[in-house]
Amino acid sequence: MAKIRTSITELISLVVTDDEHTNSNQFMRERIKRMWSQWMDGLDRYKRWIDQSSTQLTVKPNLYNRIKLHIHIHLGLLTLGPSVGIEEEINKGGPLGELVQWTDLITALYLLGHKITVSKNIARTVHLLLDGKFHDTPCSGISERPHLVYTDIRGFRQLEKSKASFPKCKFRVLDSFGTENKYNLKVPVQFSGLKLNLQQFQTFFQCNCLFDNSVGILRDSWQCGGRV
Repeated sequence: MAKIRTSITELISLVVTDDEHTNSNQFMRERIKRMWSQWMDGLDRYKRWIDQSSTQLTVKPNLYNRIKLHIHIHLGLLTLGPSVGIEEEINKGGPLGELVQWTDLITALYLLGHKITVSKNIARTVHLLLDGKFHDTPCSGISERPHLVYTDIRGFRQLEKSKASFPKCKFRVLDSFGTENKYNLKVPVQFSGLKLNLQQFQTFFQCNCLFDNSVGILRDSWQCGGRV
């Protein structure tokens, strides 16, 4: 079963993947440290709210008695050779919004007690998934292999080009600004045509009137008037 984890040292060891990604490693490590007290405060307040509301709610919040999932996270935007330049530009004013969102997503999944593996290298991701025969796992089955793979559009394309075959239902795609259905179903090009269920796209903001698939980020307390 999944149990809440609160070791910042263990979490940082997950996001620092190798010696080739020094910029992103440093950025993610520093954000985790800076926001850690707010994560802990939010977690404590949520626990208290559950305890106080347990006798009043018809449907209990599912914080306890949850299945522990193995979730692999592949950051396609940071892969090198060929690189899109994001890793190299992190300390030069490059785009950091996606990296903020990735850091907070990894932190949230870790705190919830899931088994997390992180990769910024396509070869490592393919090796992990093939080693577990992930491509043979039925979508409806429960196994010890990765239950979910979080990636971005670039990472999804990388896995599509690999020789392995993975069930699409296992993927969750971090897509900051969302993908409209007409672009999701069109002939595949660089950033469209993934042909996924729209609920598999995880966005910054809600971009569909039928359901909310936004992930968002943790805001600094000073942005909220001292409240998170």
